[in-house]
Amino acid sequence: MHVLDASRAVGVVRALLDPKARDAFIASTRESYAELRRQHSERDDRTRRLTLDDARANRVRLDWGATPPPRPTFTGNRALHDIALSELVDYIDWTPFFATWELPGH
Repeated sequence: MHVLDASRAVGVVRALLDPKARDAFIASTRESYAELRRQHSERDDRTRRLTLDDARANRVRLDWGATPPPRPTFTGNRALHDIALSELVDYIDWTPFFATWELPGH
């Protein structure tokens, strides 16, 4: 059985060890895997893929000698003590959190 992360493994192991649920769980998983194989084999592959050599030949070439990047005003960590957490909430990107835990939402 394949699980995306360790937090899902407990439920899978529980289903596999339960004599009443095991056969149905395995059958359901086999059906899901068969459907994934079918979808993958029927995929319309219109995306043109480059060879590694072609991709390397098409890379972006930057001349840092002609236009050096601007120097940052500081390096390292900077603590911002005068900002309330409630002000920062609107700037938090929750997408990685939802994706990691496979939760619906943005």
